[in-house]
Amino acid sequence: MRLAVASLALCVLAAAEVTAPRVALVRFNDGSVRPLHGTPGSLIVGEPLLRGIEALTFDGTVGQARTRDEILTLNADGAVLDRTPLSSDAPEGEPLAYIDNDDLVLRASGKRLRLPFAIHRIERAASEYLALSGSEGRLLACTAEGREAFFAIPEIAE
Repeated sequence: MRLAVASLALCVLAAAEVTAPRVALVRFNDGSVRPLHGTPGSLIVGEPLLRGIEALTFDGTVGQARTRDEILTLNADGAVLDRTPLSSDAPEGEPLAYIDNDDLVLRASGKRLRLPFAIHRIERAASEYLALSGSEGRLLACTAEGREAFFAIPEIAE
């Protein structure tokens, strides 16, 4: 009996330590930045880390988020490391991908991925992932060589 109780207690403690891996940080239409946990085929949306965000780029290690009047530098956990007031002369970065007709074209490889529906916004979500917003929902696009694919991002209650 003691062995059964000890085994059960050990299982409960072990289960408390298990968490789904974070895949990306994504900005949602309500302006919140939330982590996506799980695997690309089975995503879970986490609680908001930031609110009032108009744009986000994140490579898995460091990121930047734009609010109405400042740029936030983020660490790998999405915590704010630095705040910089917006200036009108900030340089624009080279996009990782662009839309050409019904395709998402990856700039590095030139590979074309057929979009399942019309996309109106592309944001970098992690080093190998882009968050796409479109007419029929949101997608996470894997851009890694040989693993290119789209995955549905679950909706959140607003």
